[in-house]
Amino acid sequence: MINSTTPSFLSSFLENSFHFKHHLQDFFHLDIETIETKLAATQEEIKNLGHKDFNWQEASAFYRDRVGELYLFELGAWHLSSHEYKS
Repeated sequence: MINSTTPSFLSSFLENSFHFKHHLQDFFHLDIETIETKLAATQEEIKNLGHKDFNWQEASAFYRDRVGELYLFELGAWHLSSHEYKS
């Protein structure tokens, strides 16, 4: 793997993924503290749901009823924390 310096034009994206937290805040009408809490906790919550409640025959219902909006936070948390992976 080649280690290089991040170009300056990518710094803002790597820090906030085009203001992702702000977009979540607007979409869900939540304060920034709640957004931060959800982003921090959701990856573990999704993992636990999958290990406990997932059933292939009821996958659509699982994602609709059990996962719902958690996926947006889990995906956002991954994107916000994976800048080294993307570099």
